[in-house]
Amino acid sequence: MLGSWAQQVMVDSGYAYPFGRIQAVTEGADIFFTNLEAPFGKTGKPFDKKFTFQVKPDLVKVLSAGGINLVSLANNHTMDFGLPSLLETQALLEEQQIKYAGAGRNLLEARRPATMMVRGRKIGFLSYSLTFPEEFWASDTSAGTCFPYAEFVFGDVARLAQESDFVIVSCHWGQELLDRPKPYQIKLAHQLIDKGADLVLGHHPHIIQGMEIYKEKLIAYSLGNFIFGSYSESA
Repeated sequence: MLGSWAQQVMVDSGYAYPFGRIQAVTEGADIFFTNLEAPFGKTGKPFDKKFTFQVKPDLVKVLSAGGINLVSLANNHTMDFGLPSLLETQALLEEQQIKYAGAGRNLLEARRPATMMVRGRKIGFLSYSLTFPEEFWASDTSAGTCFPYAEFVFGDVARLAQESDFVIVSCHWGQELLDRPKPYQIKLAHQLIDKGADLVLGHHPHIIQGMEIYKEKLIAYSLGNFIFGSYSESA
């Protein structure tokens, strides 16, 4: 989450600053994924809630400077400044050739997977948000993030699995600062793998939760914070 005081740190220290100590690990990665917790832009109006974030457009270059090439837009801050900021974010990501999934001008767009070729293999990526406010969830006629409704989520995963060599599913879920997944997270993660997902990546609790190998597939229930514009002793 590049908002709050993190913005000025990167303006002062350079776009690549957050990656300095981990570059040796990340620079050779075929896929460098992150949950993009705040939109970029200067457009839109803040939603009426306690915390809203919007990041200076130029700071999208922080992602490309670090080698990030895949992001989730399905979270509880993507729509903080509405559709204008979402569209601005998507355009900025496209300029940096960064793939994204999980939000759109309507539910059909929000359901759309991202795909990329890696070493001759097709990688498919789907992203979902199970976090509030519900007003941020896309519908047939309104913009927002993709909530994994049972009526389509398992079919979408199965279809992408048929079309891809490897499927990654990202879920923004769980309770903040809780160090273990809730039963619904475990149930959904297992269902996603049953339908064809090869890797399930979770985020939102701000701290690392457990990992599980289910049917020889990895589930990381919460990745914790990475580059984050606020300090938390727990995180």
